[in-house]
Amino acid sequence: MNKQLLLAKCHPEEFQALIQLKDRCIDASGRIGFKFWDRTYPSSEDIRNRISKGSLHSFRLEDLLIGCVNIDDKLPESYRSGKWKFNSFAVINMMMIDPLHQGKGYARKALKQIERFLSSRGIESIRLSVYIENHPARRLYEKSE
Repeated sequence: MNKQLLLAKCHPEEFQALIQLKDRCIDASGRIGFKFWDRTYPSSEDIRNRISKGSLHSFRLEDLLIGCVNIDDKLPESYRSGKWKFNSFAVINMMMIDPLHQGKGYARKALKQIERFLSSRGIESIRLSVYIENHPARRLYEKSE
């Protein structure tokens, strides 16, 4: 059965599940040599703050949490400086897919969900924040153009 991937804002009661997700992702990333995330970033406080701000979103298969992403369209003016083709944009970062669900196309589906979500809100452009050495994420984003 092909389950639909759902995108929704995270709630405070999901905090512990999100911390566990983050820890599984950090452990798995270390096994493939990607060591930019660690136990200090993203921190528990980063996750708590993004939930409070309303920018952290979950990816679910029915009731099963399989990932999350930070979607931020309320950025400081200093970030908005520059000559951009589109003035309405959001930045995505801290995208995680549970290692138990990686390699199944969920990250690509998640990006499509993010695009639909932002487009429905009048956002014209998505900007990415990703470590340059995060080759799996860069491949995903490059294939999704």
